[in-house]
Order: sequence, then structure tokens, then C-alpha cells
Amino acid sequence: MADTCDFLKTYYEALGEFIHAFSYAEISVQDAMTSILDIPYRTSLPLLRGMGLKQKIDSIRSFYKEYQLDIDPLLDETLSQLVHILNFRNDLLHSGALWNEDGSMFVDNLNKTTNPKKYKETPVSVELLRTISRDLEKIMTRLEIYTYVKLTNTEQFEADKKEASKISFQYKPYTKNK
Repeated sequence: MADTCDFLKTYYEALGEFIHAFSYAEISVQDAMTSILDIPYRTSLPLLRGMGLKQKIDSIRSFYKEYQLDIDPLLDETLSQLVHILNFRNDLLHSGALWNEDGSMFVDNLNKTTNPKKYKETPVSVELLRTISRDLEKIMTRLEIYTYVKLTNTEQFEADKKEASKISFQYKPYTKNK
């Protein structure tokens, strides 16, 4: 029983760290969006209120497409990683983690589909939650480059982008269809 309590405490701590990091990443996207789209922050608040994270990411990409601009590869990679994490987060928070007989944990989409061919399971672990939390910190760091440094110093912006590109993401989406 003590082992189970220790495990659950560790799991919930990692889950809390993940949720905390995710909420700050959401704020970072909004900050970067106002900078990239050149919208004053106070003006952006009523415009972006109620807009989901995926919509904000899509809006950033649409901006580049609309103005026939190439999206910076670092920004594109960062936003793509955040979408992968968003999908994982949605599955985890809207379906909850379940336990296998061997004690491992997973999230499934049973509450979203009746088609057995579309059924999927995604493993969940303390290590995975911590890995994703670290990736979210990297995402926030990268987005801050587009929010603050770009506005103040072009040389520093390029130097920071170069440094940030050396930091790779560790989370890789995994889905096993049953």
C-alpha cells in the first residue's frame, strides 16, 4: 500500500508540473502571437479571449501564409511540438489515465469513438510527464525569443535562435492502435 501511495504522490506531482508548465506555454503562445502579428497586448486581450490554443497556433501560421512569408523553421518546429503536446494533454485531461494489469498507465480514446479501428492507447508515465514538462519549458524559451528579443535586438534575436535550435525536444508522440 505504501508503494502505491508513493507512486500516486509522484504521479500527481508530475501531473501538476505538467499542467503548470502547459498553462505557461499557453500564455507564451499568446505573447508571441501579439508580437508576431504586431498587435498591442491590451488590444489582443479581448480579441484572443476564448480562442483555444490550437486556434492561436493556426492563426500564427495563417498570418505567414496570408502574407506569403516563410515561417521561421524554429518557430514552425516549436509550434508543431506544442500541437503534439496539446493533443496528449487533451487525451489525458479529457479521458484520464487508466491502469493496465501490469501497473503501467495509458490513456485511450474509448469515450470518443465507437469504431474499433480508431481505438488507440497512449502510454502515460511519471517520466513521460516530466519529459513533456521539460519540452514545455523549451517551448516557452523559444517563444520568448519571438516575443521579446525580436522586438529589441535583431542581432541578439538571430543569436538566440541559433542557440535555441541546439536544444532538441524529447517528447515524441506515441500511439498504438489496438
